[in-house]
Amino acid sequence: MMISEATIVPATREHAVALAQSMRPADVAEVEAAGQEPLIAVLESIERSEVSWALLHDGVVGTIIGVGPVSVGSIATGGEVGQLWFLTAHSFGKHPRPFMRAIRRIIKTFHTRYPCSSTSSTPGTSGRCASRNRWAHG
Repeated sequence: MMISEATIVPATREHAVALAQSMRPADVAEVEAAGQEPLIAVLESIERSEVSWALLHDGVVGTIIGVGPVSVGSIATGGEVGQLWFLTAHSFGKHPRPFMRAIRRIIKTFHTRYPCSSTSSTPGTSGRCASRNRWAHG
């Protein structure tokens, strides 16, 4: 049996539009709790990120993930702190394994730049999503 993989590409406006149109309800709720509309939240998250990637399965956006620097004042971490975020589409739930494998690979590359990271689904939100993101560091 062939196990499919997610394709990782730089996130674009077109990916943001596709994600916003098919965003999972939990992510829509989080975005709205932060006072934003889904498309604006995705576009602003991409814009504020140092790097962001769209993960596709059979050409369909499943998630967009990014990381950017966090201004934390004085912190003894031995390196910069980055805030990891991601938002998911319905296709993420249909094909979770390829997306989870890809996210883990991406997180490893993020940790080369940001040895210490904070996780969140959208920049600027609290750690409400920590339980959902816990597996990503495994």
